Amino acid sequence: MSRHNEPATAEDILGTCRRLELGASEVYAHFAGRTADPDLAAVWRCMSEEEASHAAAVERLRDRPDFVPPTISRAELDAIIGRVDAVRRDAIEPGLDIPGMLVVATALELSEMNDLFALACRASGVDSDQGRAQHLSGLVEAAAKLGTKAGAVRHILASVVRLDRARWT
Repeated sequence: MSRHNEPATAEDILGTCRRLELGASEVYAHFAGRTADPDLAAVWRCMSEEEASHAAAVERLRDRPDFVPPTISRAELDAIIGRVDAVRRDAIEPGLDIPGMLVVATALELSEMNDLFALACRASGVDSDQGRAQHLSGLVEAAAKLGTKAGAVRHILASVVRLDRARWT
């Protein structure tokens, strides 16, 4: 009998969430190393550090006695992993330029990786949304600096930042 449609365990969810956050951290560190512009490299390093801090936050959730895993099947968890891994594969394409990096970063930031992190946090009563607008503003600034080369990305990110800020006002 297949366990594919069984609910994922707390360990499955938290382990996956942690791995995805660390993977995003690696992507941003990779971008920082490939970026000649010191301001943009600083944005990538900052985002890498923030993703690593999300992974550490997931570790802390493991130790909370009030953690009750959200209901998600192993199949759903595997699908999230597959979609996020596809975005991460795009990040290591040879010749990926700065606008391409912004597209990959936008895809990661709007991916189900963040939904899974939010679910895990909410299951423990931890607010995962506070600070998200600030986290994304570096990408908005980087896209603005590139002008028309990253116009659509800039508008998408700016919309997300506005929505996140509106939630906190």
